[in-house]
Amino acid sequence: MALRTHFETDRLILRPFEDTDIATAFQWMSDPVVMRFMPFGADTSIEMTRERIGRYRAHHAAHGFAKWLVIEREAGGPIGYAGLM
Repeated sequence: MALRTHFETDRLILRPFEDTDIATAFQWMSDPVVMRFMPFGADTSIEMTRERIGRYRAHHAAHGFAKWLVIEREAGGPIGYAGLM
């Protein structure tokens, strides 16, 4: 079974994280307010974000689903992430 590479709606693009997303993701993954309801809390270094995204990517490769980046089509940039683990 081929893994899904992305989903698109009129407003959003959802796709797996890529290495180029790490610095942008660190902006919100390091914010304690944004991450307050996440089980492991905020990342304290960009390396933690790199490892977190690595776990998402490995989970996707092994199981066919994971947390994906959410991009607002009109703005052209990421607005967060969503998915299942």
